[in-house]
Amino acid sequence: MPPPIDPELPSDSLARIRALGVVGKEPDPNTAKESADLDKKRLEAEIHGLEQDIDERKRYASRFFLLSCAWLLSIIAILMLQGFGSIWFGRLPFKLSENVLLAVIGSTTVNVLGILYVVAKYLFPERRK
Repeated sequence: MPPPIDPELPSDSLARIRALGVVGKEPDPNTAKESADLDKKRLEAEIHGLEQDIDERKRYASRFFLLSCAWLLSIIAILMLQGFGSIWFGRLPFKLSENVLLAVIGSTTVNVLGILYVVAKYLFPERRK
């Protein structure tokens, strides 16, 4: 059985290597090139991610806008039917109780405003300083 190896602390190893003059303060040309390449790739990935975010934001913003418009148009249709009292020129009667009508209007208003708030916060996030 081999004797146990006494592990050195990384700082001790680095101090011994630096004392030998093997490691300098400045990176060698290959290391500097690799570091620059990695920085370039990281920057390209960040730019690609930001471009993808912008495309997705445009797509979802238009979808949420259409959803909000459709939702509001359906409420307008319900209100108009309630006001006229019938569908297809009196052939089918349409009547909602006052409580149901208030619930529909109130919940729709809250839902549309909530969705628009969430979408606006997503489309225009707070910038980091």
